[in-house]
Amino acid sequence: MPVNLMERGPLGFGVLPALRDKVKTKFMSRFLAKLYADELKVSRGFANTAVAHSDASDRTMDTLNVAMPDLLAEYWITCIPEDQRPVVRVTFPKWARYAALTAYDTSGLPIASISGVEVANDPRSTVQGLTQYDVDLLARAEWTGATCLIFRVYRTAEVPITAPEELPRVRVVPKGATATAATEGDFMPNLPQECALANGQRMGDVFKAVVSSKLKPLKPEQRGSQLFLPGNVSGLFPNANATYVCAFLPPGKAGLRMSSTVPTASNWRPYYGVMAVDQATTETLSSLTDIELGEPCAEFTLFVFRDAAQAVAAGYDHSSPWHKLLLWGNAPTRPGIVVRYLHYFDGASGLTSEEVASARSEISALHSLDGTLGAIQTVRIRGVGRIQYFEAAPNENKQPNAERVALASSEAE
Repeated sequence: MPVNLMERGPLGFGVLPALRDKVKTKFMSRFLAKLYADELKVSRGFANTAVAHSDASDRTMDTLNVAMPDLLAEYWITCIPEDQRPVVRVTFPKWARYAALTAYDTSGLPIASISGVEVANDPRSTVQGLTQYDVDLLARAEWTGATCLIFRVYRTAEVPITAPEELPRVRVVPKGATATAATEGDFMPNLPQECALANGQRMGDVFKAVVSSKLKPLKPEQRGSQLFLPGNVSGLFPNANATYVCAFLPPGKAGLRMSSTVPTASNWRPYYGVMAVDQATTETLSSLTDIELGEPCAEFTLFVFRDAAQAVAAGYDHSSPWHKLLLWGNAPTRPGIVVRYLHYFDGASGLTSEEVASARSEISALHSLDGTLGAIQTVRIRGVGRIQYFEAAPNENKQPNAERVALASSEAE
């Protein structure tokens, strides 16, 4: 039976905590409107005032780790007053695997977006240099209230954080006015990086306290299933280019194992990654990208456990180049995995008709995953595979060694 049927009640289940329509328009709008207003009071006159930069290994760089982000993604935040709109001078970093500018309303829903592969041919963009553009992102949009501009970047492992000189510059113009040519003095200064990290930490604490308290627990059938597409992922700053499928550990199990192949490199799929997450807090605890999993088309077996000893008992071999490991640690109360794909899927991204068809075909196939074994056997997609769950021994919590994991495994039907 499918496990991703639409939820009832506030916040339902979703990788980006799914908000029902009533909650979106009332609770979340009030919460985000206040959050935007508070941020404007603190940092008005500056741009890129907070950054969501998740880093499980360095807590000083781990800010706004909510909504199950990838650990190589970061989100630079600029709040815009309700009677104004942003005009952004941007050079999308050449090293970025994916980058985009997106404006969100007080429901956390996107109003307008533009990615690095679209900017050259978009009528909202004006060329300022070889790779630099002025983007009047909301020139054709309609909205009410304050907005949140996010500069979203997926980094390579070699880049710890986007350098200050690579961040976009932001100026504001009246909401209904025509944007005129800008001088350097028109742009707001960017807040120093250390201040943006501190603001991100502060905002993250607020998000976790509010979102975690409203998040509805998983249904029993959503723990121990095969991978499924959440019934609703709208409501909290979703990325239009992202598709997510997930699975969550059932009670009494120690971990899981999944075998698949690394997706091929393509113009229409800029990114693929797998994350170990806690659904109770929406934190990401560890992650691997397609680059870390191996060469395109290479086979891999992913082990996800609370600690390495459990994984070893389930067959993990550190010396094997095909074995990959993600760890939850002991903190999560509702551990799971999220598999994230980024796709470009229209001609505006510079794709051929064949590439557009390939992207849309893969997105459609991912949307068909409903947590059943039948669906995962029918859909042949690189990067997803059948999940096996491993039993936890009765003395699991007392003996931190490999013997606490029974070798018996199960597969969700």
